[in-house]
Amino acid sequence: DINECEVGEEGYDSDCHNCNNTKGSHTCSCNRGYKLSSNGKSCIDVNECDGVNGTDYNQDCHHCQNAEPGYTCECNDGYEADNSNLEGTCVGKCEKQSGKRELLLLSCKRSNARKLT
Repeated sequence: DINECEVGEEGYDSDCHNCNNTKGSHTCSCNRGYKLSSNGKSCIDVNECDGVNGTDYNQDCHHCQNAEPGYTCECNDGYEADNSNLEGTCVGKCEKQSGKRELLLLSCKRSNARKLT
């Protein structure tokens, strides 16, 4: 049996992320953010931004921008982009407000507030 997963062998596609040699053939699987192409032998980028907000990309992403792999976000005024992972998101900017003898600290990512005295 020929190992089709070896670079240079006929039938091997270098765009296959994870090649698994099988008897008489091979299979290909793809990393996160990619899908198997119609030829079944290579991986292509998934454009999550063509999908549904909250399903295919983060519901807190205001303006989805496809990247390879994954996506990044551009955010509306008053928000900052967190594109540290394959999937981006927009988070509210932290604000500190002072009241009578108390400091109110707003958490950007959790949407909850706690008082510090």
